[in-house]
Amino acid sequence: MLSQTTGVLTRPFHPHHSHNSGLLFQYILSEFLASQTEVKTIQQLSNRLNDHKENIIIAQLKAALIKLLGSKYNATPISPWNYDDGVLSRLRNYCISFLHNEPNNIKSIAMHDAIEDTWFACIQSLNLLNATSDYLSQPTKFKSLKLRLNKIIKCMQQFLKHAVRMTKSFYQDEYLIFFILRHHRQMNILLGERFVHKLLAKICPKGLQGTHDALSHHYTTLGFDHLLPLIQEKFLELRGS
Repeated sequence: MLSQTTGVLTRPFHPHHSHNSGLLFQYILSEFLASQTEVKTIQQLSNRLNDHKENIIIAQLKAALIKLLGSKYNATPISPWNYDDGVLSRLRNYCISFLHNEPNNIKSIAMHDAIEDTWFACIQSLNLLNATSDYLSQPTKFKSLKLRLNKIIKCMQQFLKHAVRMTKSFYQDEYLIFFILRHHRQMNILLGERFVHKLLAKICPKGLQGTHDALSHHYTTLGFDHLLPLIQEKFLELRGS
Protein backbone atom coordinates (compact mmCIF):
# COMPACT_ATOMS: atom_id res chain seq x y z
CA MET A 1 0.00 0.00 0.00
CA LEU A 2 1.29 3.43 -0.87
CA SER A 3 1.76 5.77 2.06
CA GLN A 4 -0.11 9.04 2.11
CA THR A 5 2.94 11.27 1.93
CA THR A 6 4.55 9.42 -0.96
CA GLY A 7 1.54 7.99 -2.75
CA VAL A 8 -1.10 10.71 -2.89
CA LEU A 9 -0.57 12.57 -6.09
CA THR A 10 -0.23 16.26 -6.66
CA ARG A 11 -2.21 17.71 -9.52
CA PRO A 12 -0.66 16.31 -12.70
CA PHE A 13 0.51 18.99 -15.10
CA HIS A 14 -0.83 17.25 -18.21
CA PRO A 15 -4.13 18.99 -19.06
CA HIS A 16 -5.92 15.75 -19.90
CA HIS A 17 -5.16 13.95 -16.61
CA SER A 18 -7.13 14.19 -13.39
CA HIS A 19 -5.86 13.82 -9.83
CA ASN A 20 -7.44 10.36 -9.66
CA SER A 21 -5.73 9.27 -12.88
CA GLY A 22 -2.30 9.99 -11.44
CA LEU A 23 -2.97 8.06 -8.26
CA LEU A 24 -4.48 5.16 -10.18
CA PHE A 25 -1.45 5.03 -12.43
CA GLN A 26 0.79 4.51 -9.40
CA TYR A 27 -1.40 1.61 -8.31
CA ILE A 28 -1.26 0.23 -11.85
CA LEU A 29 2.55 0.30 -11.82
CA SER A 30 2.64 -1.31 -8.38
CA GLU A 31 0.39 -4.21 -9.39
CA PHE A 32 2.18 -4.53 -12.72
CA LEU A 33 5.47 -5.17 -10.91
CA ALA A 34 3.81 -7.82 -8.75
CA SER A 35 2.18 -9.40 -11.82
CA GLN A 36 5.37 -9.31 -13.85
CA THR A 37 7.14 -11.29 -11.12
CA GLU A 38 4.68 -14.15 -11.65
CA VAL A 39 4.77 -13.82 -15.44
CA LYS A 40 8.56 -14.21 -15.42
CA THR A 41 8.08 -17.37 -13.36
CA ILE A 42 5.56 -18.62 -15.94
CA GLN A 43 8.03 -17.88 -18.74
CA GLN A 44 10.77 -19.87 -17.02
CA LEU A 45 8.45 -22.79 -16.29
CA SER A 46 7.01 -22.79 -19.80
CA ASN A 47 10.52 -23.26 -21.20
CA ARG A 48 10.91 -26.37 -19.02
CA LEU A 49 7.51 -27.94 -19.71
CA ASN A 50 8.89 -30.82 -21.78
CA ASP A 51 11.40 -32.09 -19.23
CA HIS A 52 10.98 -35.16 -17.03
CA LYS A 53 9.64 -33.24 -14.02
CA GLU A 54 6.44 -32.25 -15.79
CA ASN A 55 4.13 -32.82 -12.79
CA ILE A 56 6.19 -30.50 -10.58
CA ILE A 57 6.29 -27.82 -13.27
CA ILE A 58 2.52 -28.07 -13.85
CA ALA A 59 1.92 -27.56 -10.12
CA GLN A 60 4.23 -24.54 -10.11
CA LEU A 61 2.49 -23.09 -13.17
CA LYS A 62 -0.87 -23.46 -11.45
CA ALA A 63 0.47 -21.70 -8.35
CA ALA A 64 1.77 -18.75 -10.41
CA LEU A 65 -1.50 -18.42 -12.32
CA ILE A 66 -3.53 -18.52 -9.11
CA LYS A 67 -1.36 -15.73 -7.68
CA LEU A 68 -2.19 -13.71 -10.78
CA LEU A 69 -5.91 -14.47 -10.87
CA GLY A 70 -6.81 -15.03 -7.22
CA SER A 71 -7.34 -17.96 -4.89
CA LYS A 72 -10.88 -18.73 -6.04
CA TYR A 73 -9.42 -19.70 -9.40
CA ASN A 74 -8.31 -22.87 -7.65
CA ALA A 75 -11.83 -24.11 -8.36
CA THR A 76 -12.83 -26.06 -11.48
CA PRO A 77 -14.24 -25.01 -13.89
CA ILE A 78 -13.14 -21.37 -13.93
CA SER A 79 -15.10 -18.43 -15.30
CA PRO A 80 -14.68 -14.64 -15.10
CA TRP A 81 -17.35 -14.55 -12.40
CA ASN A 82 -15.91 -16.81 -9.67
CA TYR A 83 -12.69 -15.08 -8.67
CA ASP A 84 -11.25 -12.97 -5.91
CA ASP A 85 -8.41 -10.55 -6.46
CA GLY A 86 -5.00 -11.81 -7.43
CA VAL A 87 -2.34 -9.31 -8.45
CA LEU A 88 -3.30 -9.39 -12.14
CA SER A 89 -7.00 -9.15 -11.28
CA ARG A 90 -6.27 -6.02 -9.23
CA LEU A 91 -4.20 -4.63 -12.09
CA ARG A 92 -7.12 -5.29 -14.45
CA ASN A 93 -9.54 -3.50 -12.11
CA TYR A 94 -7.24 -0.48 -11.85
CA CYS A 95 -6.91 -0.37 -15.65
CA ILE A 96 -10.71 -0.42 -15.97
CA SER A 97 -10.97 2.50 -13.53
CA PHE A 98 -8.17 4.33 -15.33
CA LEU A 99 -9.98 3.90 -18.64
CA HIS A 100 -13.11 5.41 -17.09
CA ASN A 101 -11.03 8.47 -16.17
CA GLU A 102 -9.33 8.56 -19.59
CA PRO A 103 -11.98 7.18 -22.00
CA ASN A 104 -10.59 8.88 -25.11
CA ASN A 105 -6.90 8.32 -24.38
CA ILE A 106 -5.38 5.90 -26.91
CA LYS A 107 -2.66 4.82 -24.46
CA SER A 108 -5.24 4.13 -21.75
CA ILE A 109 -7.29 2.01 -24.15
CA ALA A 110 -4.20 0.09 -25.25
CA MET A 111 -3.16 -0.61 -21.63
CA HIS A 112 -6.65 -1.85 -20.81
CA ASP A 113 -6.83 -4.11 -23.87
CA ALA A 114 -3.40 -5.65 -23.20
CA ILE A 115 -4.36 -6.52 -19.63
CA GLU A 116 -7.72 -7.92 -20.69
CA ASP A 117 -5.93 -10.21 -23.16
CA THR A 118 -3.42 -11.24 -20.47
CA TRP A 119 -6.18 -11.95 -17.97
CA PHE A 120 -8.21 -14.15 -20.33
CA ALA A 121 -5.08 -16.01 -21.43
CA CYS A 122 -4.39 -16.77 -17.77
CA ILE A 123 -7.92 -18.10 -17.29
CA GLN A 124 -7.61 -20.26 -20.40
CA SER A 125 -4.21 -21.58 -19.30
CA LEU A 126 -5.42 -22.52 -15.83
CA ASN A 127 -8.53 -24.18 -17.25
CA LEU A 128 -6.31 -26.30 -19.49
CA LEU A 129 -4.03 -27.22 -16.59
CA ASN A 130 -7.01 -28.22 -14.43
CA ALA A 131 -8.55 -30.29 -17.23
CA THR A 132 -5.49 -32.34 -18.19
CA SER A 133 -2.65 -33.88 -16.19
CA ASP A 134 -0.48 -35.65 -18.79
CA TYR A 135 0.53 -33.09 -21.39
CA LEU A 136 3.47 -34.90 -22.92
CA SER A 137 1.17 -37.68 -24.18
CA GLN A 138 -1.33 -35.19 -25.70
CA PRO A 139 0.53 -33.05 -28.27
CA THR A 140 -2.54 -31.00 -29.28
CA LYS A 141 -3.31 -29.92 -25.73
CA PHE A 142 0.38 -29.36 -25.01
CA LYS A 143 0.61 -27.01 -28.00
CA SER A 144 -2.57 -25.21 -26.93
CA LEU A 145 -1.19 -24.65 -23.44
CA LYS A 146 2.16 -23.38 -24.76
CA LEU A 147 0.38 -20.93 -27.08
CA ARG A 148 -1.65 -19.48 -24.21
CA LEU A 149 1.34 -19.20 -21.91
CA ASN A 150 3.25 -17.40 -24.66
CA LYS A 151 0.29 -15.07 -25.12
CA ILE A 152 0.45 -14.13 -21.43
CA ILE A 153 4.12 -13.19 -21.83
CA LYS A 154 3.61 -11.24 -25.07
CA CYS A 155 0.56 -9.35 -23.79
CA MET A 156 2.44 -8.24 -20.68
CA GLN A 157 5.27 -7.01 -22.90
CA GLN A 158 2.74 -5.00 -24.88
CA PHE A 159 1.28 -3.60 -21.68
CA LEU A 160 4.73 -2.46 -20.58
CA LYS A 161 5.26 -0.57 -23.84
CA HIS A 162 1.93 1.25 -23.44
CA ALA A 163 2.59 1.95 -19.74
CA VAL A 164 5.97 3.52 -20.56
CA ARG A 165 4.27 5.79 -23.08
CA MET A 166 1.66 6.71 -20.47
CA THR A 167 4.39 7.48 -17.93
CA LYS A 168 5.64 10.24 -20.21
CA SER A 169 2.27 11.98 -19.78
CA PHE A 170 2.99 12.36 -16.04
CA TYR A 171 6.53 13.64 -16.54
CA GLN A 172 6.07 16.59 -14.14
CA ASP A 173 4.43 14.54 -11.42
CA GLU A 174 6.92 14.40 -8.55
CA TYR A 175 4.97 11.68 -6.76
CA LEU A 176 5.21 9.32 -9.72
CA ILE A 177 8.93 10.05 -10.13
CA PHE A 178 9.44 9.27 -6.44
CA PHE A 179 7.53 6.01 -6.84
CA ILE A 180 9.76 4.96 -9.75
CA LEU A 181 12.84 5.99 -7.80
CA ARG A 182 11.84 3.94 -4.75
CA HIS A 183 11.22 0.85 -6.90
CA HIS A 184 14.19 1.20 -9.25
CA ARG A 185 15.89 -2.04 -8.17
CA GLN A 186 12.77 -4.15 -8.62
CA MET A 187 12.07 -2.53 -11.99
CA ASN A 188 15.60 -3.14 -13.24
CA ILE A 189 15.50 -6.80 -12.14
CA LEU A 190 12.11 -7.46 -13.74
CA LEU A 191 12.30 -5.24 -16.81
CA GLY A 192 15.96 -5.19 -17.76
CA GLU A 193 19.29 -3.71 -16.79
CA ARG A 194 19.22 0.10 -16.49
CA PHE A 195 15.50 0.15 -17.36
CA VAL A 196 14.88 2.98 -14.88
CA HIS A 197 17.82 5.01 -16.23
CA LYS A 198 16.33 4.81 -19.72
CA LEU A 199 12.81 5.56 -18.47
CA LEU A 200 13.86 8.63 -16.49
CA ALA A 201 15.94 9.83 -19.44
CA LYS A 202 12.75 9.81 -21.52
CA ILE A 203 10.45 11.47 -19.00
CA CYS A 204 12.84 13.78 -17.10
CA PRO A 205 14.40 16.33 -19.48
CA LYS A 206 16.43 17.89 -16.64
CA GLY A 207 18.50 14.75 -16.16
CA LEU A 208 19.15 12.91 -12.90
CA GLN A 209 20.61 15.87 -11.02
CA GLY A 210 17.86 18.22 -12.16
CA THR A 211 15.23 15.65 -11.20
CA HIS A 212 16.89 15.16 -7.81
CA ASP A 213 16.85 18.92 -7.18
CA ALA A 214 13.21 19.29 -8.29
CA LEU A 215 12.08 16.35 -6.17
CA SER A 216 13.94 17.64 -3.10
CA HIS A 217 12.49 21.12 -3.56
CA HIS A 218 8.97 19.70 -3.97
CA TYR A 219 9.01 17.68 -0.76
CA THR A 220 10.73 20.50 1.17
CA THR A 221 7.98 22.87 0.07
CA LEU A 222 5.37 20.39 1.31
CA GLY A 223 7.13 20.20 4.68
CA PHE A 224 8.31 16.61 4.20
CA ASP A 225 11.97 17.31 4.93
CA HIS A 226 12.29 13.88 6.55
CA LEU A 227 12.08 12.34 3.06
CA LEU A 228 15.17 14.15 1.78
CA PRO A 229 17.66 11.53 3.05
CA LEU A 230 15.64 8.80 1.34
CA ILE A 231 15.57 10.76 -1.91
CA GLN A 232 19.33 11.25 -1.70
CA GLU A 233 19.86 7.56 -0.93
CA LYS A 234 17.75 6.39 -3.88
CA PHE A 235 19.48 8.71 -6.34
CA LEU A 236 22.88 7.47 -5.12
CA GLU A 237 21.71 3.87 -5.60
CA LEU A 238 20.47 4.70 -9.07
CA ARG A 239 23.72 6.33 -10.10
CA GLY A 240 25.69 3.38 -8.78
CA SER A 241 23.61 0.72 -10.51
